[in-house]
Amino acid sequence: MPVKLCFFNICYTNFMIQAVFTDIDGTLLKSNHTISHQNQKAIKKVREKGIPVFLATGRSGRDAQEYYKILDLDTPAVCMNGAYIVDLKNKHVLKEEKIPLDLVIEMKEALEPLHLSATYYSKDRWITQEITPVIKREVKVIGFSIEVMPFEDILKNWPGSHNGPNKIGLLSNNEKQLLESYELLIKKFEGRLNIQRSQLNFLEVISPEVSKKRGIEYLLKANPEQYPFLREHIMTVGDSDNDIEMLRWAGVSVAMDNAPEHVKKAAKILTLSNREDGLAHALNKYILNEV
Repeated sequence: MPVKLCFFNICYTNFMIQAVFTDIDGTLLKSNHTISHQNQKAIKKVREKGIPVFLATGRSGRDAQEYYKILDLDTPAVCMNGAYIVDLKNKHVLKEEKIPLDLVIEMKEALEPLHLSATYYSKDRWITQEITPVIKREVKVIGFSIEVMPFEDILKNWPGSHNGPNKIGLLSNNEKQLLESYELLIKKFEGRLNIQRSQLNFLEVISPEVSKKRGIEYLLKANPEQYPFLREHIMTVGDSDNDIEMLRWAGVSVAMDNAPEHVKKAAKILTLSNREDGLAHALNKYILNEV
């Protein structure tokens, strides 16, 4: 059903949202990494109206699978910030981007004085050199094991190729240290790698041409008959730096109240926090017209 939307005191009547792309952590999930009943209920109602819901996340496909099943979704997922687009229902990879091996090696050398823990994501594989306390905590959050091997053996996972993993994750228990390292790495790899801060203790490293926004664009352009959506009628919802591009891009962009101020400024709409079912609130208000 068309609804009335107002942005910056300008209102549009009979406005129809055609699709929803939502982040997972800090948006779909509560702080305890579960999907609330209210979010599940609202997403189900949106889908019953014929409006597809997509996951757009920094997580791997394997990591997003649990939430995909809970929500009973049938849409492709934009994973690893757009580096891995996958049909989770049919286990079919639609597109993937990889980090060049020479940059993987250069990043490893750059990390040595920074005391950050690195993990490597390659399709559904998750690999590290050693289990540090911060990685041990991440394993507990993610819910599945991580492969451990020397860096030289990690490189052997991509024999005869110039390309390596889809994503590198950098973690630290020291928020100040992570921020300082982030600023150093941004300068060192400017134009060569896309480095984003997705959580207080987590940096995500992907190819420079990769982002959630570009992943969404690829999905729409590759499937124009199945997904004939106009950008102006797409809703994106997120809370972190890696959501900024898709928030600026979408016609209806929603930032969570738990998002940093600079992320909120990228969106047209501010909803409640993830602790208060902000995603459900936005869906109810701007699609279901139930608020």
